[in-house]
Amino acid sequence: MGDSLSAFNEIHALQFAWFTPEDKATKDIETTFRSVTGLDPDQVQRQRPPATPVPILVASATQSTTGTQFRIQVVPGRVDLFIEPLSNDPLQFPYFSDFGIIPESLAKAKSFCQFTGSSTVRQSFIVRLAKRLPDASAFGPEFRKILGVDYDLGGASDLVFQFNKIVRLGQYDINRVLRWAAEIAQVQQVSFAAGSQGIPAGAVVGTAHMVSYVMDINTVPNGKSFDAGGQISVLEKLGSVVQRCVAFESVGDVK
Repeated sequence: MGDSLSAFNEIHALQFAWFTPEDKATKDIETTFRSVTGLDPDQVQRQRPPATPVPILVASATQSTTGTQFRIQVVPGRVDLFIEPLSNDPLQFPYFSDFGIIPESLAKAKSFCQFTGSSTVRQSFIVRLAKRLPDASAFGPEFRKILGVDYDLGGASDLVFQFNKIVRLGQYDINRVLRWAAEIAQVQQVSFAAGSQGIPAGAVVGTAHMVSYVMDINTVPNGKSFDAGGQISVLEKLGSVVQRCVAFESVGDVK
């Protein structure tokens, strides 16, 4: 997939999750990170109780040529791979415009399967899309299109709609948790010296109005466990569902 197939034409984040009782990913996080992303981690953080409620391991790095941040996070029972855009311009909200990032990220997640352990009982592929709007007055009309209703939503706030519709693919039942929400994002100037460069500390220097569309595509636990090959097969199924859901612009598109 290259160009967007949807009016939701910004990708704000991609995330893969493996739910597993094993801790294989923590054994040599530097090697794991390098194998999955092709980068050495810029930083590795390890925290344990009482500093945190549960042990947590986070490794991350930024690919300077693409402005992409990769992050692996491990807590007991769960391993996550995050792929997110970064911006060097503090006034701009970063996003991926090339939808080719979806199959590229999926390939990295497949390579991660050899490090997640052999008893993963559930997997998830989460994608956050967004559509920019000129101002808050556009939220109501946009949600009318999403919901397919004639009711006047002009002036409405806190617009959120979420539902789950399961699809059967081969031996897998797959949850399609889809969520649309009206959001106002702000960038604030943080300065140790109030009034630095003529901008008051804490001043809002950027605002964006958008409707986010988050798809959490995950397997319904069925009591089975999967080795690396099985996990890759699951990811292929999740990826195929994501590719279809990307094109959904309204509740009526979901079959």
